[in-house]
This record gives sequence, C-alpha cells and structure tokens, in this order.
Amino acid sequence: MLRDDRSLLRKLFDLGVVKFGSFTLKSGILSPVYISFRSVVSDCELLTSLSEIIAEVVKRTEGDQVCGVPYGALAIATLVANQCKKPLIICRKEGAKTHGTKQVIEGVFKSGDSCIIIDDVLTSGTSICEVTNILRKEGLTVSNAIVLLDRCQGGAENLREHGIDVQSIFRLDQVIKEYAAMGMIEEELTLKIEKFIAETPTGIVSKIPNYPMQADRLTNSECKLIPKLLSIMKSKQTNLCLSADYTSFEAIEKICHQVGNYICALKVHHDIIEDFSAEKGLMLKELSEKYQFLVVEDRKFADIGNTVKEQYAGKFKVSDWADIVTVHGIAGSGTVEGLKTALPEEMLQERAVLLIAEMSSDGSLAVGDYSKGVLEIAEKFPDFVMGFVCQSRIGSDKFLRWMPGIHLAAEGDSLGQKYKLPEAAVAQGADILIVGRCIINADDPVAVVKECQKRGYAAWDAFGY
Repeated sequence: MLRDDRSLLRKLFDLGVVKFGSFTLKSGILSPVYISFRSVVSDCELLTSLSEIIAEVVKRTEGDQVCGVPYGALAIATLVANQCKKPLIICRKEGAKTHGTKQVIEGVFKSGDSCIIIDDVLTSGTSICEVTNILRKEGLTVSNAIVLLDRCQGGAENLREHGIDVQSIFRLDQVIKEYAAMGMIEEELTLKIEKFIAETPTGIVSKIPNYPMQADRLTNSECKLIPKLLSIMKSKQTNLCLSADYTSFEAIEKICHQVGNYICALKVHHDIIEDFSAEKGLMLKELSEKYQFLVVEDRKFADIGNTVKEQYAGKFKVSDWADIVTVHGIAGSGTVEGLKTALPEEMLQERAVLLIAEMSSDGSLAVGDYSKGVLEIAEKFPDFVMGFVCQSRIGSDKFLRWMPGIHLAAEGDSLGQKYKLPEAAVAQGADILIVGRCIINADDPVAVVKECQKRGYAAWDAFGY
C-alpha cells in the first residue's frame, strides 16, 4: 500500500469512519468493526480525494451512467459523475414518489443504457442488488459496481452470481493490517477481526428476481424453433453462435469441423462467399445436422413483403437451408409477413426470423422508438419471430436475445465495432452470444471457442435464463 493510501487511512480513522467495538450489522451479525463513510461528507478535502480515486476506476470501466446507492454513496457518486463527465441517476430507496412525476429513478436515461453502481461499503451485496433490481426493471443494464471498501465477507462473490463485477478501493483485511502496521490498533484486536472475517461469510443474496428458466420458455414460446435451440444449448452446454464471416465455402467447412461441437448456431453471410450456391447451402445444412447446430443466414432482409418473398426463395434457395434469417424492421411488419408466406405450411415450424432491434456498431440508428417498433412487429408474429439481435434485455422473455460483438477482450476495432465480455453480455440480457473474429482469427480457434463456450454458458446458466 502506498504512503498516500496510509495517509488517507489515517484520516478515515481520525474522522471515525472506522470504529472498533461490538456492532450489530444490517444482517443481524455482531461485528468487532464498523465502517461508515457518512461523516466524510463533512470533510470536503477527504470527500474530494475519495471521489477522485473512484473516478479513475470509473474512467476505465464501461458504463453510460453513474448511480450511487442511497443514501451513503450519493454525495461521492455526484462528485464522481461530475469528474468523469457522465450523467448521474438517482434511485429512490423508498420507491416512487406519490406526487409529481412519480419517478422511481431521477435523471435522464434510456432503455439499454449501461450503469455503473457506486457504493461505500460492501458486505453481502444486498444494497447493490436492490438498486440493480430497480435499474434493470427500468431497462438499464448493470454489470459493474465500484465500492470504497469491501468487508471481504462474500459480497463480491454474491454479486458475481448476479452478473455484477465488483472493484473495490480498499479491502477490510488489508486496512486492518495497515492500521496494525502503523501501530493504531493492538495485535489482539487485529487477530480478532481477521478471525471474524474468515469465519463470517454472508450467504448468497437473492434480491434480483429470477427471470424465466429455460423450461418455462419451452412452454411459453409460440415459435417452435425456440425449444429446439434450447434443447441443443442444454445438451451441448453452449450458447455460442459462431459468426463465420469467410469469403470461401472451404473455410466455412473447415471451421465447422473444428468447432461444430462447441456451438449452438452458425451465422453466415452467403452473399460474401465467392463460390456459394444453393447446393453449398444444402451442404451447410448437412454439416449443421452432423454437429447439431442451427444455421443463421444474416441476410438482414429489409425490403417490402413481395420482394423479400422472392429473395428468400430465390436463386440461392435460402429458405431451403437456413433455419433462421435476420430481418430489419425499417420496412415494417410486411417484411416478416412476406418471408412467412414464402414458406410451405409444413416448413413454418422449422424456420424463424431474428429481428434486428439494436446493433453493436458505434453510432447505430437502431435505438429508441425504432427499437420499440421492432418489438411491436415481433408481437404480431410470435410463432415466426424467434427473438432479437440486440444489446440489452429488451422485449418479452418468450423471445430469445442474440447479442453480437462478444470477445474475450473488451475492446473494439477501427470501424466502430464495440466488443464486450461474455459475462457482461449475459448480465445485460443475452441468451445467445454471437462470437466472430475472436474465434476465426485465433491461432488456435478450438481453444478459444472452448473458453468462450465455458464462460458464456456458465454465466447464462447461473442467471437462470
């Protein structure tokens, strides 16, 4: 720990932020140490120092908004938001007002925005879970929290179970060691607190409501291709869709043989494959049956009904080999209707569409009212629309959410593509993770796909989606 950190810890001690004795915590547990940062609001210099430390972490963390857990973290979250030039939103701990606008969240935000939660002390994680519940209910995504002090009693692990990654400025075990090293507390008290931390972990909290389990979706979904996909996902323990953006069919065949056992779907753009033909499409279908995955043709149909009907059943016979096709909502519900009428009655239960509600590219116009309009189209065709290509938990849970831009490194490219980690994507509502260059550009695609499969499915299964 740096000398500046020791100086900061001494100030916290002198201000009474850290107290020793016998205290009853919110959980009912008796603790020999109590931490409360509320008095810090009366020390402008100390409050500023702490906010600057948190702000540095926020700047390295993905998030559109900042939200402080009421009430202990509101002051410091306000300073952090100002220093980072990020909008601040405030959750009402007591619920929505009974007068005026009757808002439970104050501030300007939109559905799909990601929010970083800031709290002062982390014990079980219950307070952060309560705020997360409110934010997610209003359409925001939460996958990151920053706390001033972690009491090291399992709170970070609890929150990880709910898809929230926690970063802490201080850890109680380290703080106690520093106070002992500085001669501020006796060795007997140090050992007593260390014993308390080791022997008093908190249980898993369950303040974030569980969303429909896979079994419920099997029952509730009208699209018959959803149960088939969920069955594949469960049996193969994978929620990966490989985006095989190759320009030769031979390369697609090769990657299918390499990673076919680890994916639940394969997405292609047949119009960039130089040697593609309707016959190659049927060969792709055979590969999907061999390795048990669905084929997605990312055609992004966007024309009027009669035109897309001809495109779907046209020269490349997409309707014969693609289990799923992607569709833009720009032309209205007629696009979906046109695709549906192109299919013979006996094939309707074997085909489905994915509506593009949101995109992972920077500056995408698929936001706001446009995205809401896409959801309305889906509700008109629940037997034919499987779900959405999206970036957040949108729409009814009877639909599946497919999220592109997944990578093992949360970075981006020079053309505006934004990447996110598998765990973060699932926390933001993803069912199926669309992974492309992370795998196909890897020196060892099998090793990478296995890592993506393991992390993605574990996160999805833990959420109970």
